[in-house]
Amino acid sequence: MTDSPSSIMLDRLRGVEWIGDWDHTMGHTMSRRLLMREYLRRAALWAQAYSAEDEWPFFDVTKHIDPKIQLSPEIAAALDEFLGIVPEWFLRDTCAGAVRMAELRLQNQAALPDLPDLYEPLVLFYERGGEFLYDNGGGLDLTGVSFRPKGMQHWATVTLSNGVPIHEVSRWMGHSSIKITVDRYGHLTLDGSDRCRQVIEATFGVHMLSGFPALRELGAELVLA
Repeated sequence: MTDSPSSIMLDRLRGVEWIGDWDHTMGHTMSRRLLMREYLRRAALWAQAYSAEDEWPFFDVTKHIDPKIQLSPEIAAALDEFLGIVPEWFLRDTCAGAVRMAELRLQNQAALPDLPDLYEPLVLFYERGGEFLYDNGGGLDLTGVSFRPKGMQHWATVTLSNGVPIHEVSRWMGHSSIKITVDRYGHLTLDGSDRCRQVIEATFGVHMLSGFPALRELGAELVLA
């Protein structure tokens, strides 16, 4: 095969020990956990971009970007042969996606959104010991650490409801514009009247509000002498 991006990616995946050495895998427990969490974050961004939330977290996003993308016959045959020995469907889907994404970047870079590379964290995870379990309830067992991943809605809820500024959440989520974050998650933030009430209560005490109408009714027109 040539040294094309898709063949290089396929060679990396061929080197993965899907059922590998336990000590090797356990020695990378922390990095594997961090890489998986980063992949889940990026997968949520890509799933949102292509309205594929029901396929999150393990999917071949290239089917949504450019379903007509074609690998060379040689690489396509080698990929099919390789996928025949990969043990689980979620591993096969993401491996195929990683190879096809590499080819897509070569053939049609302009079709790709301004989002972080989807599959690189997952491929690095695989290279540190490919085996992990994904149950029907969505739980992950990464060999050494187990958790149940949450969608981007959950992360947005936690951060915004705990007072993280929406512009910081927007940057962390990789949105190209804060307007995207506001449109999707703005309802999760404290509104102006709630923030006003909290500041007044913290500064002057609850009794200062007893003689005033509801802040929600007064909104931005509220002025305290």
